[in-house]
Parts: sequence; C-alpha cells; structure tokens
Amino acid sequence: MKTIKYIPILYLLLVLAFNQIAIADEHSSETHQTYTRSLNSMASKLMSWYGSVINAQQDINFEEIPSRWQQYRLQYIDDVEAIKIIKTDLKPLDNTNKQYQFDVTVLMQNEMVEQLIHEQFEFNLSAQSLPEISSIKFNSEPEQVRSKQSESTETRDALYYKAREFSYAWLAYLDGAEKAVTLKGLDSAIYDITIGSKHLRSSVVETLEKRQPFLTQGGHTLRSVDLSVLNKEDKTYLLEISMNWKGVNSKNKAVIAKINQKITLQMTDANYWQIIEIKEQHLLPDLTPWQDILC
Repeated sequence: MKTIKYIPILYLLLVLAFNQIAIADEHSSETHQTYTRSLNSMASKLMSWYGSVINAQQDINFEEIPSRWQQYRLQYIDDVEAIKIIKTDLKPLDNTNKQYQFDVTVLMQNEMVEQLIHEQFEFNLSAQSLPEISSIKFNSEPEQVRSKQSESTETRDALYYKAREFSYAWLAYLDGAEKAVTLKGLDSAIYDITIGSKHLRSSVVETLEKRQPFLTQGGHTLRSVDLSVLNKEDKTYLLEISMNWKGVNSKNKAVIAKINQKITLQMTDANYWQIIEIKEQHLLPDLTPWQDILC
C-alpha cells in the first residue's frame, strides 16, 4: 500500500490565524463554530485554487474556478509541478462573519525555476458558509528565481491538494456549512462512529443526528492528513484525517475531543472522489467527549 503522509505547515498556520480571531471573542462555542466553519470553507477553496494550477493533475478534478480568474492565473509561471504554501494570514473585513481577507505566500515550482508569490484573496461567504472569491491581487510583484533552490515542494502535487480540498470541505460540512461540490456520495455513504463503548452506524445524515448530543455546538480543526492508495485498478483511496473539536454538548457543558477518521474514496469516471464509507474513532479514552471535559 502506497502511503502519502501530509502534515503540512499550513495546518498550523491556519490554526494560528483562526486562534488570533477566536481569542478576541472569548472562545464562545458559537463563535468557535462560526469561525471554524468559515475557515475550513475558505481553506478548501484555496486548495482548489492552487491544486488546479498544477500541471499534469493526475486526472484529478477540483472544484471549478470561475472563468473570470483565468486571466489572472496566467501570471503564474508555466507548467507548475508543485506548490508550497509558506505563510497565511486571515482577517475578518466586517462584523458579519461574511467577508474575510486571506493573505497567502506561496512558492511555485516548475522544472527550471521557482516563483515566490504574495497574494491577497478576499472572500464573501453565503448564508450557508459557501465561499466565493470576490477579489484577488498580488501584494507585491512575483519573484522569479533563476534555478531551483528548494526540494521541499516535491510532494506538493495535485493529489496533495486534492486531499486537503476534500478534508477542509468535509470539516466545514461537519460544522454546518452547506455541502460543497467536492463532497460526492454523502447520500449513499455509510458513516460508522465509535465513541467509547458506543457504536453508531448508519447513513451520513442519521449518524450525524446521533452524534449531535455529544458534539452539539462547536468546531473542528484539521490537524493532519494521510492518503493511501488502496487499489490502483479500481482507483480507491483511504484518506485518514485527524482533527480536534471544541465546544459544548447537549447539556451545554464544555467539551473537547480528539477525533480520527478513515474515509474510503473511489475515483469516478469523471475524475471526482466518491465517498464510500467513513469510520470515526474518538481518541483519548480517559477524556471522552461525554464526560464534560473543560477546555
């Protein structure tokens, strides 16, 4: 089994960006849920943006980028093989939790050169927390390096970004966002959860309803991603994601949880991932979510 392990710096950068905002609102569970939902939705959109820039996308489809941005993307170097996200900064633009500014520094690489880019995205979020890029610009002129200086971008290929596009969109959905286009197969997938001695197994909708009393209001923060190729012939993958959850349960008691999920995916003929099964395990058996653990 081929395993591609992704624990990128962006996770820490995004968590830091989120924490700086959340602290200002005293960590209320409602605020935490709003910001994690918004953060995860926008992060998924950024993964779509950069993953679809990469040349030879390994027959992977990302969420479609509106045609009005194609001219802007022509300013990137040609035949991009890998992209490394170096720095991010997230700022709210108003008090409605609907407009955000995302400053991103990336290093793009092709066979010959590297290009350092500082970009500024502005997002509008719908009532269902689906993000739309309202504007984008360079914060400074792209810097082109004459020859490669870094080997650290080698694994930042299209599959790397697809795993993250999906993972962030899935967490946003768990936090209450409307289902993103990249989440296909939710109606037919099986969702299996183990929380201590409790075992839940049903459709996604039914399992989430049974999960809700334990994790009632709060937000998920992505910590790491592992992607394994299960079977090359039938194009199946195992996506393992680790996340934290913080909020309150149905009794309005503060709760923390550390969660591991294993998601079986199959690439469709249209080159999208179809969800087959989700297996969720709540870790830290001595600190389980229903024991009213204080943050």
